[in-house]
Amino acid sequence: MNYSIIVPLYNEEKNVKLLNKDLVHSIIELKKTKENEFQLIFVDDASEDNTFDELKKFISNPIETLIIKHRINLSQSAALNTGINYSKYDNLIILDGDLQNDPSDLKKMVTEYEKGTDML
Repeated sequence: MNYSIIVPLYNEEKNVKLLNKDLVHSIIELKKTKENEFQLIFVDDASEDNTFDELKKFISNPIETLIIKHRINLSQSAALNTGINYSKYDNLIILDGDLQNDPSDLKKMVTEYEKGTDML
């Protein structure tokens, strides 16, 4: 299975460098044990700080990375919708841009998802 990871952002210039570093590290580690493909999609919802400038530094990520910027602030839901529209994989992972979600949980998340669920 392949995954698009969508991260909506608003005024997160202080967090994006660490977030990207941790995400890329987690994805690389995950790919050592699985043959998944990943796409990172960062959507800047018209931040008023330097979030977008920081994001542009990630264009050379070893993981396919899309960086999208809204011209006006539309909301987190709209940023998610933008990310979904640009995703190339059907399996979506949504992470907050404020480091609320730990990128190191990615492996567990993918592993559990791929097991399926017998609880439903």
